[in-house]
Amino acid sequence: MRDLRSVAADDDRISVRAWLTLVILGSMLVLSYLDRGILSLLVEPIRKDLHITDVDISLLQGLAFGVFYALFAFPLGWLADRYSRRGVIFFCITGWSLATTACGLAGSFWQLAAARLCVGIGEGGLSPAAYRIIGDLFPPRRLGMALGIFSAGASLGLPVAIILGGAIVTWAASQGSMSLPLFGDVQPWQLVFLVLGPPGLLIAPLIFIAPRGARVQKQPSEPAAVKAPQGKPADGYGAFLRSRMKYLTLHFSGYSMIAMIAYGAGAWAPTYFQRRFGLSMVEIGLFLGVINAGCGMIGHAGWGWVVDRWFSRGVKDAHIRLYAITFPLIGVGAVVAYGLADSPLMAFAALPIVHLLMPFTAPAVGHLQLATPVEYRGRTTALFTMVFNIVGAALGPLIVAILTEHVFRDPAKVGLSIATMAAAAAALGTIIFVFCLKPARNAISAA
Repeated sequence: MRDLRSVAADDDRISVRAWLTLVILGSMLVLSYLDRGILSLLVEPIRKDLHITDVDISLLQGLAFGVFYALFAFPLGWLADRYSRRGVIFFCITGWSLATTACGLAGSFWQLAAARLCVGIGEGGLSPAAYRIIGDLFPPRRLGMALGIFSAGASLGLPVAIILGGAIVTWAASQGSMSLPLFGDVQPWQLVFLVLGPPGLLIAPLIFIAPRGARVQKQPSEPAAVKAPQGKPADGYGAFLRSRMKYLTLHFSGYSMIAMIAYGAGAWAPTYFQRRFGLSMVEIGLFLGVINAGCGMIGHAGWGWVVDRWFSRGVKDAHIRLYAITFPLIGVGAVVAYGLADSPLMAFAALPIVHLLMPFTAPAVGHLQLATPVEYRGRTTALFTMVFNIVGAALGPLIVAILTEHVFRDPAKVGLSIATMAAAAAALGTIIFVFCLKPARNAISAA
């Protein structure tokens, strides 16, 4: 197998194997979002079968998954910096696929929570290792586009979960409980997990098509007497973090506000359309799937291309400036779709604005990679993943559930809870991004 030195080309050429690796990583991201997102379609049958509340469901969607996903992202990112990134991804996919299957065997809230916890741990290692591989394979001027193509898997995975899951749930519900060899009697919602878990075991080995090793980047020679700038690899990771503290704090905080809207709305949108308008899971899956896939994929790849072009023209804060401008529009779109819409048509007409503007992974990770020495990219992107998932995945669904149960006190007003959370997050996030512009420029200059 060829070493990455012979695979990675110079800044004017990218190898076929690099593009193939990007496709494989994107497919794995689709799988991860399929496994994590399916729970949003199964809220009502799980609530009824396990006799739990909306807050309990939010803990399964956020705390049980999101916190452990976030906490394990950093140690797994550390492993990706030091050891085989391909090995990290292989074992993570294998682990979360087994855990997804275990969700289908859960017979209580705590059993399901334990299985979701394991799904979160496994999925925590994919993005840091994948970001590092992509950063090795693609030059800086193509990094945003490459990350955007990879991140488009997130926009495809959830729609696949909604459409495929909706079809499976509808079919399984018509059959009632089933008796399966080895598993015994299973409910329709359990069958969905049993179907979605095993394919990951077949996909995991594909990661070994990716090149091994790290890209060797030519560095200009400098006299031995010249001291490295503060925060460079020679000073250690702690020194780097201290030297970029203001930038990293604002960067992480701003994108965490977008994540809060993405996770909070994503977790409760199917339930909103079911409770508010009485739509079937097939109808919800079709409409949300098309909007998520179409607008999300365009947004991920398109914004990656935009910030690449903008950055190449000397706009060092391009990745941050983009959301200082568009974040208010995301908030307005969410308020219209979930708070003001009086018909499904009005809601579905507003949602494309949100899903087109909201994809943030490529700009967020792209700027972070450009501002981070190559030796620290795995850990820094893992730290970013940890923070925005704790804020987004853990708090987003939970805040919506708390507003529904304890403020509005009406399950049918879950849409108003989503709109309230989104408006507050968009207002705060816009302010944070404005304050992040100067530190972002300074971080690029220092790098």
